[in-house]
Amino acid sequence: MSPAFLLVSRYEDADAWRQELLALVPGMDFRVWPDCADPGEVTMIAIDYDDISGELLASFPNLRCIVYLGHGAGDLLDHPAMPASVDVVRLKDPGLIGAMVEYVILHVLRDLRMEPLYRAQQETRVWRQHLPRLAREVHVGIMGLGSTGSAIARALVRLRFRVSGWARGTHGLEGVTCLGGRDTLATFLGDLDYCVSTLPLTRETRDIVDATTIAAMKEGAHFINIGRGATVVEEDLLDALENGHLSGATLDVFRTEPLPRDHPFWSHPKVTVTPHESAGSLDGSLPAIAENWQRLCQGRPLINLADPKKGY
Repeated sequence: MSPAFLLVSRYEDADAWRQELLALVPGMDFRVWPDCADPGEVTMIAIDYDDISGELLASFPNLRCIVYLGHGAGDLLDHPAMPASVDVVRLKDPGLIGAMVEYVILHVLRDLRMEPLYRAQQETRVWRQHLPRLAREVHVGIMGLGSTGSAIARALVRLRFRVSGWARGTHGLEGVTCLGGRDTLATFLGDLDYCVSTLPLTRETRDIVDATTIAAMKEGAHFINIGRGATVVEEDLLDALENGHLSGATLDVFRTEPLPRDHPFWSHPKVTVTPHESAGSLDGSLPAIAENWQRLCQGRPLINLADPKKGY
């Protein structure tokens, strides 16, 4: 039996994948769902979360590895259809990370430089200047210091912001005040002007941004979420926006996606909604995927494996 690689995605450009992967691994048996011929030959699939189903995964009896085409891997690892015996590979795509860095910087600066206020003044033809704070006077905190969170923190340091980071364990980043462990979370949050969550969804992070966590943020803070929607208790976030404890929220991920048309986030004056687009498109992942394909075929250990015990 000749092993085959299968792309299962309604979003990715299959022709571009085929061209690059075959250039990296000549002769690779590359297939695209649903035209995959014999499913018994498929040993590795690359798949988006929206395309996962128990029926689909059960149709590949010799599946050995899943490449998850998303941020982190916690939601796939916890998916009820996830086969326990199959390895999960995470993406560490420099293009995705770079796009998320851009997104955070855009929305921090958009708020700091009062773009919504100036847009409103333009609509009413008001000429009035408002001096912003200097970057070195503004404290930005990053929840989650994996590859994405660390890249965001470093970029903010280069822009001369005060930057802190928080994660489950200890980290060391130049120019960043790093805290680790749940018992330090309130201390981390207490002095932030902007709180940016890049957290993956795990058993430990589900609902972590709740009324207690939000109350630990200082009054007037702005919350940005590019991690996972289920890390936030949306009702508690709305309450904090309504009572004025938080000045605003920029949200790219939600508990239910697409965001229901009747959800209050859509019309809330303090909320900016974007449709899970902060990561942009894959740009740099295929060499690592090709490397793992060769390793799988040769029986060597895979790289970028997710850890089911950690949940990411």
